[in-house]
Amino acid sequence: MNERKKRDNYPAAAVRHYKDGELLKKYYRTNNAMCHYAFASECAIKALYCAMRGDRAGRTTHDAAGLWGDLQQYCQILGVMNAKTGIIFSRKKIPERLFEDHPGRRYQSDAEYAESDMQEASEFSEMLIQEVISELLDGRIMPEVDEK
Repeated sequence: MNERKKRDNYPAAAVRHYKDGELLKKYYRTNNAMCHYAFASECAIKALYCAMRGDRAGRTTHDAAGLWGDLQQYCQILGVMNAKTGIIFSRKKIPERLFEDHPGRRYQSDAEYAESDMQEASEFSEMLIQEVISELLDGRIMPEVDEK
């Protein structure tokens, strides 16, 4: 496993990006807020995906929508054993503008986002982070430990 993958701490990064997004949204920096919501969602999806696989060698690109599709398929199968998990993931759709031009948009000028776009992105990110925290508390995701 390469050094970067060992250092990636997806659960912590998801929470950090979400908090940054909320702060930026509060000050009407919608483009930057949307970017942070996308990174928060991406990190949360990666945390859940890696936990699903039982390793850290999974797909770690910025293709969060592709990972989300894989995760939904897995959870539909898992839903047979755990109805709550199956329902949560199978019905959730990625907000339309969340991953638009992700991650390159962080270097672009501000886009126009409706309040509903921002609300959907915030709620989706928050839902994912709550799931990651739940998985951490249940021991299905192991917290990353800095090996310095």
